[in-house]
Amino acid sequence: MIKKISILFILVIGLILSVTYVAFGSPNSASQSLQMPMTAMGANSVELTDPHSAVSGLSESFSAMAAVGPCDVDFDGSGVVDVGDIMYVANCWRSADSACDPYDLDSDVDIDIVDIMLVAAQWGNTCSISPFAIDMGGQDTDPTRRDLAAAAGFTMHRTSVSWASIEPNAPVGGVHTYNWPDSTFNIYRNDRRLIPYVIVMNNPSWAVPVGQPTCGPIDSDHLDDFGEFVGQLVSRYADVTPYWVFYNEEDLWTTPYVGHDAGGCWGGNGAEYAQMLAVAWDAAHSANPNAQVIFGAAAYEPVWDGGATWDRFFFRDAFEYMEDNPDDYVDIILANQYNAFRDDWDGASITSPENQEIIAKFRQAVSDASFNPNTPGAYSIYKWQTEYGLDTPMATGEVGLQVSVGPGGVPTMEELQARHAVHVNVRGMAAGLEIICWYTLADKGGGELNYGLLHGNLTPRPAYYAYQVLTQQLDGYGFDQQLVVSGKPKIQAYRFDDNGVKKLVLWRDSGEKIKNQSSIATETMTVSATELGAGWTGRLRVTDKLGNVSTYGYSGAPSVDLAFSSDPIYVEAY
Repeated sequence: MIKKISILFILVIGLILSVTYVAFGSPNSASQSLQMPMTAMGANSVELTDPHSAVSGLSESFSAMAAVGPCDVDFDGSGVVDVGDIMYVANCWRSADSACDPYDLDSDVDIDIVDIMLVAAQWGNTCSISPFAIDMGGQDTDPTRRDLAAAAGFTMHRTSVSWASIEPNAPVGGVHTYNWPDSTFNIYRNDRRLIPYVIVMNNPSWAVPVGQPTCGPIDSDHLDDFGEFVGQLVSRYADVTPYWVFYNEEDLWTTPYVGHDAGGCWGGNGAEYAQMLAVAWDAAHSANPNAQVIFGAAAYEPVWDGGATWDRFFFRDAFEYMEDNPDDYVDIILANQYNAFRDDWDGASITSPENQEIIAKFRQAVSDASFNPNTPGAYSIYKWQTEYGLDTPMATGEVGLQVSVGPGGVPTMEELQARHAVHVNVRGMAAGLEIICWYTLADKGGGELNYGLLHGNLTPRPAYYAYQVLTQQLDGYGFDQQLVVSGKPKIQAYRFDDNGVKKLVLWRDSGEKIKNQSSIATETMTVSATELGAGWTGRLRVTDKLGNVSTYGYSGAPSVDLAFSSDPIYVEAY
């Protein structure tokens, strides 16, 4: 086997060099020629063209090269197209196994040299996944919903697996029996527009202490079984996703169990949760070095909830254990955040215009100044990290705004939901969050509050279109900085950059949750070269949240005054 792989590796390297030279003339020109246009901030929503519209044979493969982008062939999720991705295709050479279908890149029902060439043509190119993620309410295999999610610009979706469903029975004689959800993951594998990040939850009853809920701590005698399960899981689906989340809202109390299981109940057991993460990290990274082990999305609402439902000191106990027992535990830390509770974090208008809403909860809450790890308080997650020597990337597992109830009725609430969709994502990017997941794509029904970007019948709300505009407007842009306008603390101004080209996202914020803010009050900001840099022309193109465009100024104007409300606008020179 080792000899076979070594020979194959040599052949692949030779193929890469030959393909690069034949297709592009020289390796030097290849690095310039392989920059493929992308949508949704360079993620993986490049639209594939039909390879069969080109001529057959090798010329067909070169036509297909223009349609296959790096995210289409980054099978191991490393973020870079390399020999590992080629090996996925090579290992399916001439195979008729349906599991190999994703590697038939030219769709000729034959995995051959052409498919390897299509991967080789992307050698060294990076696959950058945008932070825009969506919860699809457990219906993420439905093709219509997947199409709608991709059309809105989402590049990731939240899903889950149940350990209890996969391994309902304890191993016998050290032999594990698994019921793998291959049919579901094959759908994910064959549609790379949406990369899943997967919540591992629901422990089997045989793996937890007697009398304890299955959403909570694993019996120490079965942690090795858990590690074996995680390793097999991550290995089996390494070409589908590198993202593995361990439980959701796991800060829910284990004892007394309050019956609000949203995917975890480790509250009061932060140290045990950290021990579990260490096992998961070792197993996942042994199976896939590119795996991302993610701290489950804590609800973490110490003020609003007062400790009744969720453990206010869950971060403290987990992080303290990590500090006292140095090891590899986690690659990303998740928490949920809803606008309804923002006043607990940013202290109304006290810190305007900075450190508002999701930025406050994750980066710098108003309570951080009086931080005491043994006193309940709305301390930012980053503050908890620094207290215990951590500096781990962060993300949010749920954001959203329900439209079922609120001042002004449903039409008004739907308008506010569209505004909030822009606000929370822009602020999340400003906070450096690697995943920002909206809850949910469509209303769930069944008496639940309506958070969907779509109604239950899949017709869009304004927020759906706001997402489309958001992802298009910020395609290719990275967060640059928040601008502070002297004497105008209600102005929220965020600047983004795309290779020197600047774009602003502006709105008015009074420092209150969005349902309590005026929808018509405005602020005025002067925009000039100071804000938009060398691209300043004196003319501005302003796009509202639904894509309507207006222009202001004139060629050579020194500045332009813009008035805006809590309705966000995108501003660029043209």
